[in-house]
Parts: sequence; C-alpha cells; structure tokens
Amino acid sequence: MRFPPYYLLIGLFLNACATQDSIVTTSDQIKSDSTSEQLSQYDVLPNQMPQLIGGIANLMRYVHYPESARRSNFQGKVTVHFTVEENGDVVNLSVLNGPGDALNEEAIRVIRDHAKFIPGRKDGKNIPFVMSMPIIFRKHR
Repeated sequence: MRFPPYYLLIGLFLNACATQDSIVTTSDQIKSDSTSEQLSQYDVLPNQMPQLIGGIANLMRYVHYPESARRSNFQGKVTVHFTVEENGDVVNLSVLNGPGDALNEEAIRVIRDHAKFIPGRKDGKNIPFVMSMPIIFRKHR
C-alpha cells in the first residue's frame, strides 16, 4: 500500500474508566471515556467493548489531509468524542481538542461517515458507550 506525501497516524487507545483506574489493551486500541456522570446515565460498563468494524487500516483509507491545512503546515492530534449506540452507529460527535478547523472537520467527517462499530455488550445486551478517538495528522518530511 502506497501512502501519499504525508502520513496519518490514527492513535487509538482502549481505556475503560470505571473510576480513576484504566484498562489498556492493544486490540484496535480505541479509547473509551466512561466518566462517573456517564456511568450514572448508563449505569453499566460493558463485558465486551465496542469494536471498530474493518479495523484501523480500513478507517485510514477515508482520511484525507485537508489542502488548506497542508498549505498552512497545520498538523497535530484531533481527539473526537462520540457515543457508539446499541446498533453500532456513531452519534453525538464533538472535538475535545484539535489544532484547527480543517483538521477537526476532517476527523469528525471520517468518524461520522465511515466508522461503524460492533456495539458494546453487557449481560448479553447491546449498550451505548462513550468513546474518544485521537486522529493524528502529520506531514511527511
């Protein structure tokens, strides 16, 4: 697979937070954010975490470095916060932090339009789950 003159890293970390502790795994490495407020809303942590269908490499195919960001030499990490619904759809997207509008919008677009998940499960039932996915834009030197 050939990469364009820039490369994109999708840094994904799985981090289920019941309290202050976290669990980190390397499988699909997507970060999940379950704060105490969210836990009280859903009142559960999944037995099975949501899984990105097609994996990271498939999602990377849809990421395009915005031309305006490339011309301005913008790069950096965009952290997108979202909920994986019971059917695996992604809703309630927002940018937690990012280097600029063009990169932020591209990260939201990719996750909104192309990320589909196998939903998280608790006691045999699909449940909604709040997650974060950092997408790192770096120009190849």
